[in-house]
Amino acid sequence: MIGPVEVVGLFVLQLLFIGSRTVNVSAISHKNTTKAILSGMAVHWTWLMGIYYGVASVGEIIHAIQMDTTTFWPWLALVASTTGGLVGTYLGIKK
Repeated sequence: MIGPVEVVGLFVLQLLFIGSRTVNVSAISHKNTTKAILSGMAVHWTWLMGIYYGVASVGEIIHAIQMDTTTFWPWLALVASTTGGLVGTYLGIKK
């Protein structure tokens, strides 16, 4: 079940995902193998965890629609995920 902890977690995961992806791309372009491997690992782990919570949120939304009930946290999780990605992209570009 998606709640406030998962929503905040998803936002942070998206920030970390975008940040580590930016570092990873830079490390690859500079041929820094160690940094590329470590940042690539961070990209993969944050992607996996973010996908888990994103899929759970969508599943809860679909279930709520089928049952004709209302739900709040899964929708907020999707907003948090998108916002985290956008803020992370902005910070990555401004850096």
